[in-house]
Amino acid sequence: MQLRRTISRLKRWSLYLILVILLLILINFPYVLFYRLSNKVEFHVYKGESSSVVLQKLYKVYGVTPSFFADLYFRIKNFDPKPGNYSLSGSFLDSIYAIQKGPDNVLRVTFPEGLRIKDMALILKKDGYIKYKEYENIAYNDLKSFSKKFPFLQGIDSNSLEGFLFPDTYFIGKNDPPEEIIDMQLSDFEKKVWPLIRDRKDYYDLLKLASLVEGEAKVDKERPIIASVFLNRLKINMPLESCASVEYFLPVHKDVLSYADTRIESPYNTYIHYGLPPTPINSPSIKSIEAALHPAHTKYLYFVAKGDGTHFFSQTYEEQQAFIKSLGG
Repeated sequence: MQLRRTISRLKRWSLYLILVILLLILINFPYVLFYRLSNKVEFHVYKGESSSVVLQKLYKVYGVTPSFFADLYFRIKNFDPKPGNYSLSGSFLDSIYAIQKGPDNVLRVTFPEGLRIKDMALILKKDGYIKYKEYENIAYNDLKSFSKKFPFLQGIDSNSLEGFLFPDTYFIGKNDPPEEIIDMQLSDFEKKVWPLIRDRKDYYDLLKLASLVEGEAKVDKERPIIASVFLNRLKINMPLESCASVEYFLPVHKDVLSYADTRIESPYNTYIHYGLPPTPINSPSIKSIEAALHPAHTKYLYFVAKGDGTHFFSQTYEEQQAFIKSLGG
């Protein structure tokens, strides 16, 4: 009987202890949220840092005990820290809002897939980056400056970084040196593209091929087929005749090329020069790189746009011309 009373008393006190702990945790949650800094504190969020890492750094800055409920609350609120430098003041919650918004001097720049260097420079200009011209000049003419850090640039017979500047979203300071932006893009290329192609001795040619596929393809399922057309032409020493390669050197965009456009002298004009262009003609997507790595097995030598984003593929010039006539061309 006495033993039962003792066990019952222990259970009761254990329950009280759990309730006290829960109460302390609940009290700590609003305490954390509204705890204020007495002085301004410089705080840096690095690119790629997760929300949990940033929260742990904030707990240390504020000198408060990490809160499970605070972590859960910010996870539900999809806390997404933006890279940059911050001068934190006010409450813990104020700092969270500031880091979620991003620093005023940081630009969020998105480079879509398939852009040329000069297109990326124009996006930087549009988004407010002042040194966009310097970025363009360095990217086109200073590959060797980055080759020591990035071995995949060694042995490239070009000064241009075309094809190596990974298309992604970047957080850029308005006054950041252009070299830092290029370094970020090359670092992303090293992480996301280089592992796919590093075993290929001809990886630079593979990038050129992928860029042609990127310039021509609109539908993902056609990328390996387009890659096969170009490879089939290369095998028999037939000009690639890629409209995308001509578009690369034209001063203005054209939806449809004229015959005269295809006769303009340029090393990038694959209508009049055999083989791949001197450099990639854009920064290709992972899907186009995979298409170049794993092309379809076809005998196609020709393709022509249907007008809906897809292409008609054929083995002979006569088949191609018959299809064009059927469209009223």
